[in-house]
Amino acid sequence: MMEEENKPLYRQGLNFTPPQREDIGVASPDRNWPVAGPPVAGPLPEGADSLHEVETGFRASVRRVAPFVLFFLTCITTLMSGSYQEGGNPIQNPADLVWGIPFAFTLMLILFVHEMGHYLTSKKYGVETSLPYFIPGPWFPYGIGTFGAFIRMRSPLMKKQALLDIGAAGPFAGFVIAIIAVGIGVSSSEIIPVEAAGSLQ
Repeated sequence: MMEEENKPLYRQGLNFTPPQREDIGVASPDRNWPVAGPPVAGPLPEGADSLHEVETGFRASVRRVAPFVLFFLTCITTLMSGSYQEGGNPIQNPADLVWGIPFAFTLMLILFVHEMGHYLTSKKYGVETSLPYFIPGPWFPYGIGTFGAFIRMRSPLMKKQALLDIGAAGPFAGFVIAIIAVGIGVSSSEIIPVEAAGSLQ
């Protein structure tokens, strides 16, 4: 049997019992899955829930900072896309970025809530995941300023129900925000005759 002090080295909540063998007893830093090697005694560092969180050096710094940098860049590219759709030119006049706020805010909110649906449901099932990575993209007329976003799972899914719930939570959450945005947009739109709409430039 494994010693009591080794138990914190394994994820709690995955309903997974590590094999009771001395040659398979270390949780992998990348997957929280047992790999060959002797058991490691002693508690995890303060603030770390799993071995995956015990990272140091450049890679760990990049992993912590990257989601925030990508989020900021995606905010800029979606603002630019929204500004161009409103007739602005934020490259020549950066102040025109404010014209893109309604578009950028709505799009980023839908993406953010979508990813938080995945993220929070993953936490509910004890699945180790990264923060959302937003992907900047080309702005109007070549794109909408983003290619979307994703999160990375870093531990195995031990239940089929967890896979279903985590996968469905994102679209459901984002859909609710999208419906609200459509309602606000329709209610604030001006209705004009088809003939007048056909003459718009």
